[in-house]
Amino acid sequence: MKESILNRYLFLLVVVLLSSCAVKKTYQEAKQEVHKETVITVADIISKETQYNTLNYKAKTNMVMDEKSYDVNLNLRNKQGEVIWISVTYLGGLEAARLMITPDSLKLLNRLTSEYLQQPFSYIQNYTSNLIDYKALEAFLVGNTPRFMLIDDLQLKKSGELFVLEGKANDLDFTGLFSLLLKPQKLSVKNTTATQNLDIDYSSFVDITNKRIPLKINLNSKFDDKNVRMNMEIRDVVFDTELSFPFSVPKRFTVIE
Repeated sequence: MKESILNRYLFLLVVVLLSSCAVKKTYQEAKQEVHKETVITVADIISKETQYNTLNYKAKTNMVMDEKSYDVNLNLRNKQGEVIWISVTYLGGLEAARLMITPDSLKLLNRLTSEYLQQPFSYIQNYTSNLIDYKALEAFLVGNTPRFMLIDDLQLKKSGELFVLEGKANDLDFTGLFSLLLKPQKLSVKNTTATQNLDIDYSSFVDITNKRIPLKINLNSKFDDKNVRMNMEIRDVVFDTELSFPFSVPKRFTVIE
């Protein structure tokens, strides 16, 4: 496949999906829990995961890619286990790209270049790892921890006000720092067989309709010679409503093989 603006934009959009969600006008800040234990288990982390059927949110986002800064709005819709849909627009309202991911496929409209890409889900793994599957993307979306990090025999040890998780899964080394909420404060993933690092910082967890999610996300991703940094301010979150996922390819678009 040719190296084009489309491929670079795809990388940016995939990184966008390694994020989370936030609030709608009013919210209740999540209260820190008291943990007298010095060690907690993976089961404790799993017990605090955010559960939902559908998710819709918007986010004002600043992205820096190869030292060039972009201010965009994200509109993300997710039906858990089935589809992730994301639209990227400039602050003036012009849509730049639309992406739809299912457990077995990826579709991307790049309106900046009038190009269309359709690939199997494994195409994303060319930029990440075979452990970054569809469920891992959804986990990143809501501030959950991807299951490849939750190895049964691992324990998290307390360090100050944080619990620390460290391990290795196939070609990935990972570290997780968890707050007293038992939600991730920082997730770091390094691919040991490729030049790739991903760091995600979560902050200001809030409770919305009994679902705990982070308010802000800072992301730094490096892949070979590409570097993406992202700061997200997220709003207008809605859980468990009926959603549509419009996606059609204009006739004038060029199909990228």
